[in-house]
Amino acid sequence: MADINQWQLPRNEAGKLLGWSNDGRGMVNKGIGEDIQEHSPNLDILAGVTPGAAGLAILAEATQADVRANLDLPVYVGTRAILKALNTDKDTVAFLKETGREGLFKWRTGDFSAEITADTQEGVYVKADGIASSSGAWVRQYDGELSLEWFGAAAYTDEALIALNGAASIDTQAAANSAALTAADSLAVFLGGARILARGQIYVVNTRYERSDGVYLIGDGVGEWEPIYPARPKTWEGTTLLFKGTGAANLTFDGITSMEHGGGWREDPANPGTYFKIWSAYNSNATGTTPATQKTFSAGVLVKENVRYGGIQNLRICNWVGTNGISDWSNQAMSSLGDDWDFGYLVRNGEYVDDYNIQVVGGWREFAHFQCATAISDSTAERNRIVRAKFNGRRGVGVRGPDIWKVTATTANSVTIRWSSEIYFSPAGGGLSGILCGGP
Repeated sequence: MADINQWQLPRNEAGKLLGWSNDGRGMVNKGIGEDIQEHSPNLDILAGVTPGAAGLAILAEATQADVRANLDLPVYVGTRAILKALNTDKDTVAFLKETGREGLFKWRTGDFSAEITADTQEGVYVKADGIASSSGAWVRQYDGELSLEWFGAAAYTDEALIALNGAASIDTQAAANSAALTAADSLAVFLGGARILARGQIYVVNTRYERSDGVYLIGDGVGEWEPIYPARPKTWEGTTLLFKGTGAANLTFDGITSMEHGGGWREDPANPGTYFKIWSAYNSNATGTTPATQKTFSAGVLVKENVRYGGIQNLRICNWVGTNGISDWSNQAMSSLGDDWDFGYLVRNGEYVDDYNIQVVGGWREFAHFQCATAISDSTAERNRIVRAKFNGRRGVGVRGPDIWKVTATTANSVTIRWSSEIYFSPAGGGLSGILCGGP
Protein backbone atom coordinates (compact mmCIF):
# COMPACT_ATOMS: atom_id res chain seq x y z
CA MET A 1 0.00 0.00 0.00
CA ALA A 2 1.35 3.40 -1.00
CA ASP A 3 2.39 5.94 1.65
CA ILE A 4 -0.57 8.29 2.20
CA ASN A 5 1.83 11.25 2.17
CA GLN A 6 2.98 10.46 -1.37
CA TRP A 7 1.42 12.12 -4.43
CA GLN A 8 0.19 9.88 -7.24
CA LEU A 9 0.27 11.72 -10.55
CA PRO A 10 -2.37 10.94 -13.17
CA ARG A 11 -1.46 9.13 -16.35
CA ASN A 12 -0.34 11.50 -19.12
CA GLU A 13 -2.92 12.29 -21.77
CA ALA A 14 -2.06 13.61 -25.20
CA GLY A 15 -2.70 17.32 -25.75
CA LYS A 16 -3.14 18.07 -22.07
CA LEU A 17 -1.13 19.63 -19.28
CA LEU A 18 -0.93 18.78 -15.61
CA GLY A 19 -2.62 21.29 -13.29
CA TRP A 20 -4.13 21.57 -9.88
CA SER A 21 -7.54 20.10 -9.29
CA ASN A 22 -10.30 22.56 -8.44
CA ASP A 23 -10.19 21.55 -4.79
CA GLY A 24 -6.41 22.03 -4.69
CA ARG A 25 -5.76 18.56 -3.33
CA GLY A 26 -4.04 16.95 -6.26
CA MET A 27 -2.99 17.16 -9.89
CA VAL A 28 -5.21 16.46 -12.88
CA ASN A 29 -4.94 16.62 -16.67
CA LYS A 30 -6.32 19.87 -18.09
CA GLY A 31 -6.91 20.86 -21.63
CA ILE A 32 -4.82 23.62 -23.15
CA GLY A 33 -6.76 26.88 -22.74
CA GLU A 34 -8.51 25.75 -19.59
CA ASP A 35 -7.84 27.54 -16.29
CA ILE A 36 -4.87 25.92 -14.63
CA GLN A 37 -5.81 27.80 -11.40
CA GLU A 38 -8.80 29.97 -10.52
CA HIS A 39 -8.33 33.74 -11.01
CA SER A 40 -10.35 36.94 -11.07
CA PRO A 41 -12.72 37.35 -14.01
CA ASN A 42 -11.22 40.84 -14.42
CA LEU A 43 -8.10 39.24 -15.86
CA ASP A 44 -10.16 37.75 -18.64
CA ILE A 45 -11.77 41.12 -19.29
CA LEU A 46 -8.40 42.90 -19.32
CA ALA A 47 -7.03 40.28 -21.65
CA GLY A 48 -9.51 41.43 -24.24
CA VAL A 49 -8.77 45.16 -23.80
CA THR A 50 -6.39 47.03 -26.08
CA PRO A 51 -5.36 50.35 -24.36
CA GLY A 52 -5.58 53.49 -26.43
CA ALA A 53 -3.03 56.31 -26.43
CA ALA A 54 -4.38 57.83 -23.17
CA GLY A 55 -4.43 54.47 -21.42
CA LEU A 56 -0.90 53.67 -22.51
CA ALA A 57 0.23 57.12 -21.28
CA ILE A 58 -1.26 56.46 -17.84
CA LEU A 59 0.23 52.96 -17.64
CA ALA A 60 3.64 54.38 -18.47
CA GLU A 61 3.64 57.01 -15.70
CA ALA A 62 6.03 56.54 -12.80
CA THR A 63 4.40 58.45 -9.93
CA GLN A 64 0.97 59.15 -8.48
CA ALA A 65 1.27 62.84 -9.39
CA ASP A 66 2.10 61.92 -13.00
CA VAL A 67 -1.01 59.75 -13.20
CA ARG A 68 -3.14 62.54 -11.68
CA ALA A 69 -1.97 64.94 -14.40
CA ASN A 70 -3.67 62.71 -16.99
CA LEU A 71 -7.03 62.57 -15.18
CA ASP A 72 -9.87 65.09 -15.04
CA LEU A 73 -10.96 64.69 -11.39
CA PRO A 74 -12.06 66.97 -8.52
CA VAL A 75 -9.09 68.19 -6.46
CA TYR A 76 -9.01 67.94 -2.67
CA VAL A 77 -6.07 69.73 -1.05
CA GLY A 78 -5.06 69.62 2.60
CA THR A 79 -3.32 73.00 2.80
CA ARG A 80 -3.10 76.36 1.07
CA ALA A 81 0.48 75.50 0.11
CA ILE A 82 -0.80 72.59 -1.98
CA LEU A 83 -3.56 74.78 -3.43
CA LYS A 84 -0.98 77.37 -4.50
CA ALA A 85 1.12 74.71 -6.23
CA LEU A 86 -1.66 73.30 -8.44
CA ASN A 87 -1.33 73.49 -12.19
CA THR A 88 -4.03 76.02 -13.05
CA ASP A 89 -3.95 74.95 -16.70
CA LYS A 90 -5.23 71.58 -15.51
CA ASP A 91 -7.01 72.25 -12.19
CA THR A 92 -9.43 75.17 -11.92
CA VAL A 93 -11.63 73.98 -9.04
CA ALA A 94 -10.34 72.72 -5.68
CA PHE A 95 -11.75 71.95 -2.25
CA LEU A 96 -9.52 73.12 0.60
CA LYS A 97 -9.60 70.78 3.62
CA GLU A 98 -7.37 72.86 5.92
CA THR A 99 -8.94 72.93 9.40
CA GLY A 100 -11.11 76.01 9.89
CA ARG A 101 -10.47 77.22 6.35
CA GLU A 102 -12.47 74.51 4.55
CA GLY A 103 -14.23 75.56 1.39
CA LEU A 104 -14.49 75.52 -2.39
CA PHE A 105 -12.03 77.64 -4.40
CA LYS A 106 -12.13 78.42 -8.10
CA TRP A 107 -9.32 79.69 -10.25
CA ARG A 108 -10.25 83.08 -11.70
CA THR A 109 -8.28 84.87 -14.38
CA GLY A 110 -7.90 88.64 -14.25
CA ASP A 111 -6.17 91.24 -12.13
CA PHE A 112 -6.55 90.27 -8.46
CA SER A 113 -3.53 92.19 -7.17
CA ALA A 114 -5.67 94.54 -5.05
CA GLU A 115 -7.63 91.64 -3.57
CA ILE A 116 -4.46 89.69 -2.71
CA THR A 117 -3.00 92.78 -1.02
CA ALA A 118 -6.20 93.37 0.98
CA ASP A 119 -6.52 89.74 2.11
CA THR A 120 -3.36 89.40 4.19
CA GLN A 121 -4.45 86.10 5.81
CA GLU A 122 -5.67 84.40 2.60
CA GLY A 123 -9.21 83.97 3.83
CA VAL A 124 -10.88 84.51 0.45
CA TYR A 125 -8.14 85.26 -2.09
CA VAL A 126 -5.07 83.02 -2.48
CA LYS A 127 -2.20 83.74 -4.84
CA ALA A 128 -0.89 80.82 -6.90
CA ASP A 129 2.80 79.99 -6.93
CA GLY A 130 4.64 81.31 -9.96
CA ILE A 131 1.66 83.25 -11.31
CA ALA A 132 1.33 87.01 -10.88
CA SER A 133 -1.75 88.11 -8.96
CA SER A 134 -2.43 90.49 -11.84
CA SER A 135 -3.11 87.40 -13.98
CA GLY A 136 -5.36 85.42 -11.63
CA ALA A 137 -6.04 84.04 -8.16
CA TRP A 138 -7.79 81.26 -6.27
CA VAL A 139 -11.10 82.71 -5.02
CA ARG A 140 -13.24 81.21 -2.26
CA GLN A 141 -16.86 80.56 -3.23
CA TYR A 142 -19.14 81.90 -0.47
CA ASP A 143 -22.42 83.70 0.04
CA GLY A 144 -21.91 87.17 1.49
CA GLU A 145 -20.68 86.56 5.05
CA LEU A 146 -17.07 86.09 6.10
CA SER A 147 -16.02 83.53 8.69
CA LEU A 148 -13.35 84.44 11.22
CA GLU A 149 -11.88 80.93 10.97
CA TRP A 150 -11.05 81.48 7.28
CA PHE A 151 -8.39 83.95 8.41
CA GLY A 152 -6.67 81.62 10.88
CA ALA A 153 -8.77 81.99 14.04
CA ALA A 154 -9.66 79.07 16.29
CA ALA A 155 -11.90 78.96 19.35
CA TYR A 156 -11.77 76.81 22.49
CA THR A 157 -14.63 75.22 24.37
CA ASP A 158 -14.71 76.11 28.06
CA GLU A 159 -13.70 72.52 28.91
CA ALA A 160 -10.71 72.65 26.56
CA LEU A 161 -9.55 76.03 27.89
CA ILE A 162 -9.76 74.83 31.49
CA ALA A 163 -7.85 71.65 30.61
CA LEU A 164 -5.06 73.63 28.93
CA ASN A 165 -4.62 75.56 32.20
CA GLY A 166 -2.67 78.46 30.70
CA ALA A 167 -0.43 76.43 28.36
CA ALA A 168 1.97 78.36 26.12
CA SER A 169 0.02 77.26 23.03
CA ILE A 170 -2.81 79.56 24.12
CA ASP A 171 -0.62 82.64 23.61
CA THR A 172 0.31 81.45 20.13
CA GLN A 173 -3.34 80.98 19.20
CA ALA A 174 -4.26 84.32 20.83
CA ALA A 175 -1.84 86.09 18.49
CA ALA A 176 -3.31 84.21 15.51
CA ASN A 177 -6.86 85.15 16.58
CA SER A 178 -5.90 88.82 16.91
CA ALA A 179 -4.32 88.75 13.45
CA ALA A 180 -7.43 87.05 12.06
CA LEU A 181 -9.72 89.76 13.46
CA THR A 182 -7.59 92.50 11.93
CA ALA A 183 -7.33 90.73 8.58
CA ALA A 184 -11.04 89.91 8.34
CA ASP A 185 -11.92 93.52 9.22
CA SER A 186 -9.50 94.84 6.61
CA LEU A 187 -10.94 92.66 3.86
CA ALA A 188 -14.49 93.57 4.92
CA VAL A 189 -13.61 97.24 4.41
CA PHE A 190 -12.12 96.45 1.00
CA LEU A 191 -15.36 94.69 0.05
CA GLY A 192 -17.39 97.75 1.05
CA GLY A 193 -18.54 96.39 4.42
CA ALA A 194 -19.38 92.89 5.52
CA ARG A 195 -20.60 90.68 8.33
CA ILE A 196 -17.87 88.66 10.04
CA LEU A 197 -19.19 85.53 11.72
CA ALA A 198 -17.40 84.41 14.88
CA ARG A 199 -19.41 81.32 15.74
CA GLY A 200 -16.84 79.57 17.96
CA GLN A 201 -17.18 79.54 21.76
CA ILE A 202 -14.13 81.28 23.28
CA TYR A 203 -11.62 83.18 21.15
CA VAL A 204 -8.58 84.17 23.24
CA VAL A 205 -7.00 87.37 21.89
CA ASN A 206 -4.08 89.50 23.05
CA THR A 207 -4.28 92.63 20.90
CA ARG A 208 -6.91 95.35 20.57
CA TYR A 209 -9.48 94.75 17.84
CA GLU A 210 -10.36 97.97 15.97
CA ARG A 211 -13.68 97.77 14.16
CA SER A 212 -13.96 99.66 10.89
CA ASP A 213 -16.75 101.44 9.07
CA GLY A 214 -19.61 99.18 7.94
CA VAL A 215 -18.27 96.03 9.63
CA TYR A 216 -20.42 93.81 11.84
CA LEU A 217 -18.83 91.23 14.14
CA ILE A 218 -21.45 88.60 14.95
CA GLY A 219 -21.13 85.83 17.51
CA ASP A 220 -23.39 82.96 18.50
CA GLY A 221 -25.00 84.47 21.60
CA VAL A 222 -23.99 85.00 25.24
CA GLY A 223 -24.11 82.97 28.43
CA GLU A 224 -25.30 83.93 31.93
CA TRP A 225 -23.50 86.63 33.89
CA GLU A 226 -25.25 87.97 36.98
CA PRO A 227 -22.96 90.23 39.07
CA ILE A 228 -25.72 90.99 41.59
CA TYR A 229 -26.10 87.27 42.34
CA PRO A 230 -22.55 86.20 43.31
CA ALA A 231 -23.63 82.65 44.13
CA ARG A 232 -24.77 82.14 40.55
CA PRO A 233 -21.87 80.86 38.40
CA LYS A 234 -21.00 82.46 35.09
CA THR A 235 -21.62 80.31 32.02
CA TRP A 236 -19.79 80.30 28.69
CA GLU A 237 -22.20 79.20 26.01
CA GLY A 238 -22.39 81.44 22.97
CA THR A 239 -19.31 83.40 21.85
CA THR A 240 -16.71 85.25 23.92
CA LEU A 241 -13.72 87.39 22.98
CA LEU A 242 -11.39 86.77 25.94
CA PHE A 243 -8.63 89.38 26.22
CA LYS A 244 -5.39 88.03 27.65
CA GLY A 245 -2.25 89.81 28.86
CA THR A 246 -1.75 93.56 29.10
CA GLY A 247 -3.44 95.86 26.61
CA ALA A 248 -1.39 98.49 24.79
CA ALA A 249 -2.04 101.77 26.63
CA ASN A 250 -1.82 104.30 23.79
CA LEU A 251 -5.33 105.74 23.49
CA THR A 252 -6.01 109.34 24.52
CA PHE A 253 -9.07 111.58 24.86
CA ASP A 254 -8.55 115.20 23.83
CA GLY A 255 -10.44 117.78 25.84
CA ILE A 256 -11.97 115.51 28.48
CA THR A 257 -11.05 116.47 32.04
CA SER A 258 -12.86 116.35 35.38
CA MET A 259 -14.15 119.90 34.67
CA GLU A 260 -13.07 121.40 37.98
CA HIS A 261 -14.80 124.69 37.20
CA GLY A 262 -17.48 123.38 34.84
CA GLY A 263 -19.63 121.37 37.21
CA GLY A 264 -17.56 118.19 37.35
CA TRP A 265 -16.60 118.50 41.02
CA ARG A 266 -18.98 118.07 43.94
CA GLU A 267 -17.86 118.61 47.51
CA ASP A 268 -18.65 115.85 49.96
CA PRO A 269 -21.04 117.50 52.46
CA ALA A 270 -19.87 115.12 55.17
CA ASN A 271 -16.19 115.89 54.51
CA PRO A 272 -15.59 119.52 53.51
CA GLY A 273 -12.57 119.86 51.22
CA THR A 274 -13.09 116.37 49.78
CA TYR A 275 -14.57 116.24 46.28
CA PHE A 276 -16.31 113.73 44.09
CA LYS A 277 -14.98 114.15 40.54
CA ILE A 278 -16.11 112.91 37.15
CA TRP A 279 -13.70 110.84 35.07
CA SER A 280 -10.71 112.64 33.55
CA ALA A 281 -8.34 111.71 30.72
CA TYR A 282 -5.65 114.11 31.99
CA ASN A 283 -3.14 114.15 34.78
CA SER A 284 -3.44 116.97 37.33
CA ASN A 285 0.05 118.25 36.60
CA ALA A 286 -0.37 121.57 34.79
CA THR A 287 1.99 124.22 36.16
CA GLY A 288 1.96 127.88 35.23
CA THR A 289 1.69 127.99 31.45
CA THR A 290 2.65 124.32 31.03
CA PRO A 291 -0.40 122.21 30.07
CA ALA A 292 -1.38 118.99 31.82
CA THR A 293 -0.27 115.75 30.22
CA GLN A 294 -2.67 113.19 28.85
CA LYS A 295 -3.25 109.80 30.39
CA THR A 296 -3.06 106.82 28.05
CA PHE A 297 -5.43 103.87 28.06
CA SER A 298 -5.94 100.41 26.60
CA ALA A 299 -9.10 98.87 25.15
CA GLY A 300 -10.15 95.40 24.07
CA VAL A 301 -12.48 96.50 21.28
CA LEU A 302 -12.31 99.99 19.76
CA VAL A 303 -14.62 101.53 17.19
CA LYS A 304 -12.20 103.39 14.95
CA GLU A 305 -12.17 107.19 14.92
CA ASN A 306 -15.20 108.76 13.20
CA VAL A 307 -16.51 105.38 12.07
CA ARG A 308 -20.13 105.28 11.01
CA TYR A 309 -22.36 102.18 10.84
CA GLY A 310 -21.59 98.60 11.76
CA GLY A 311 -21.66 97.02 15.19
CA ILE A 312 -21.16 94.03 17.45
CA GLN A 313 -23.92 91.49 17.96
CA ASN A 314 -24.54 88.30 19.97
CA LEU A 315 -21.13 88.49 21.60
CA ARG A 316 -19.46 88.68 25.02
CA ILE A 317 -16.28 90.69 25.64
CA CYS A 318 -14.36 89.65 28.75
CA ASN A 319 -10.80 89.73 30.10
CA TRP A 320 -8.72 86.73 31.17
CA VAL A 321 -8.56 85.88 34.88
CA GLY A 322 -6.58 83.37 36.91
CA THR A 323 -4.74 80.38 35.48
CA ASN A 324 -7.20 79.09 32.91
CA GLY A 325 -8.84 82.39 31.98
CA ILE A 326 -12.44 81.81 33.01
CA SER A 327 -13.03 79.71 36.15
CA ASP A 328 -12.20 82.42 38.68
CA TRP A 329 -15.02 84.65 37.44
CA SER A 330 -17.30 82.20 39.28
CA ASN A 331 -15.07 82.15 42.38
CA GLN A 332 -16.68 84.31 45.08
CA ALA A 333 -13.40 84.51 47.02
CA MET A 334 -11.56 85.97 44.01
CA SER A 335 -10.86 89.73 44.21
CA SER A 336 -8.69 90.11 41.09
CA LEU A 337 -9.62 92.37 38.19
CA GLY A 338 -8.10 89.84 35.83
CA ASP A 339 -5.62 90.73 33.09
CA ASP A 340 -4.78 94.39 32.58
CA TRP A 341 -7.15 96.22 30.22
CA ASP A 342 -8.71 99.66 30.84
CA PHE A 343 -11.80 99.54 28.61
CA GLY A 344 -13.65 96.50 27.37
CA TYR A 345 -15.48 98.24 24.54
CA LEU A 346 -14.67 101.82 23.53
CA VAL A 347 -16.68 103.94 21.08
CA ARG A 348 -14.67 107.12 20.56
CA ASN A 349 -16.29 109.59 18.14
CA GLY A 350 -18.28 106.83 16.43
CA GLU A 351 -21.76 107.35 15.00
CA TYR A 352 -24.61 105.04 13.95
CA VAL A 353 -23.06 102.21 15.97
CA ASP A 354 -25.57 99.36 16.09
CA ASP A 355 -24.96 96.86 18.92
CA TYR A 356 -27.33 94.09 19.91
CA ASN A 357 -27.28 91.39 22.61
CA ILE A 358 -23.79 92.10 23.90
CA GLN A 359 -22.07 91.65 27.24
CA VAL A 360 -18.95 93.54 28.28
CA VAL A 361 -18.10 91.93 31.61
CA GLY A 362 -15.13 91.07 33.79
CA GLY A 363 -12.63 93.35 35.51
CA TRP A 364 -11.95 96.38 33.31
CA ARG A 365 -9.82 99.04 35.04
CA GLU A 366 -11.79 102.07 33.86
CA PHE A 367 -15.11 101.22 32.19
CA ALA A 368 -16.64 98.11 30.69
CA HIS A 369 -18.19 100.32 28.00
CA PHE A 370 -17.25 103.93 27.26
CA GLN A 371 -18.74 106.26 24.66
CA CYS A 372 -17.39 109.73 24.08
CA ALA A 373 -16.84 112.62 21.70
CA THR A 374 -13.50 114.38 21.98
CA ALA A 375 -12.65 118.04 21.47
CA ILE A 376 -10.73 117.67 18.19
CA SER A 377 -13.09 115.37 16.32
CA ASP A 378 -15.62 116.25 13.62
CA SER A 379 -17.91 113.56 14.98
CA THR A 380 -20.85 114.34 17.23
CA ALA A 381 -20.94 110.72 18.44
CA GLU A 382 -24.70 110.56 17.96
CA ARG A 383 -27.31 108.05 16.84
CA ASN A 384 -25.61 105.09 18.48
CA ARG A 385 -27.94 102.28 19.46
CA ILE A 386 -27.38 99.58 22.08
CA VAL A 387 -30.10 96.98 22.55
CA ARG A 388 -30.09 94.23 25.16
CA ALA A 389 -26.70 94.85 26.76
CA LYS A 390 -24.95 94.07 30.05
CA PHE A 391 -21.89 95.97 31.28
CA ASN A 392 -19.80 95.01 34.30
CA GLY A 393 -16.34 96.15 35.41
CA ARG A 394 -14.79 98.54 37.92
CA ARG A 395 -17.33 100.90 36.36
CA GLY A 396 -20.06 99.70 34.08
CA VAL A 397 -20.80 102.50 31.59
CA GLY A 398 -19.29 105.92 30.90
CA VAL A 399 -20.57 108.60 28.52
CA ARG A 400 -18.57 111.81 28.06
CA GLY A 401 -18.27 114.79 25.81
CA PRO A 402 -15.61 117.51 25.63
CA ASP A 403 -15.17 119.98 28.47
CA ILE A 404 -17.21 123.01 29.44
CA TRP A 405 -15.17 126.00 30.62
CA LYS A 406 -16.72 128.90 32.49
CA VAL A 407 -15.92 132.33 31.08
CA THR A 408 -15.08 134.88 33.76
CA ALA A 409 -14.34 137.88 31.50
CA THR A 410 -14.15 138.82 27.84
CA THR A 411 -12.73 141.60 25.69
CA ALA A 412 -12.82 142.21 21.97
CA ASN A 413 -9.94 139.81 21.47
CA SER A 414 -9.65 137.70 24.61
CA VAL A 415 -11.51 135.26 26.80
CA THR A 416 -10.67 134.72 30.45
CA ILE A 417 -11.30 131.38 32.13
CA ARG A 418 -10.24 129.95 35.47
CA TRP A 419 -7.01 128.00 35.57
CA SER A 420 -7.09 124.29 36.45
CA SER A 421 -4.40 121.73 37.19
CA GLU A 422 -5.88 119.73 34.29
CA ILE A 423 -5.81 122.56 31.76
CA TYR A 424 -4.70 120.96 28.49
CA PHE A 425 -3.76 123.98 26.36
CA SER A 426 -1.26 126.75 26.90
CA PRO A 427 -2.87 129.67 28.77
CA ALA A 428 -0.34 132.03 27.16
CA GLY A 429 -2.28 132.47 23.93
CA GLY A 430 -3.35 129.95 21.31
CA GLY A 431 -6.58 128.15 20.58
CA LEU A 432 -9.10 126.67 22.99
CA SER A 433 -10.77 123.37 22.18
CA GLY A 434 -13.97 122.67 24.03
CA ILE A 435 -17.23 124.39 24.83
CA LEU A 436 -17.36 127.81 26.42
CA CYS A 437 -20.24 128.91 28.57
CA GLY A 438 -20.90 132.25 30.18
CA GLY A 439 -21.16 132.95 33.88
CA PRO A 440 -18.96 133.97 36.76
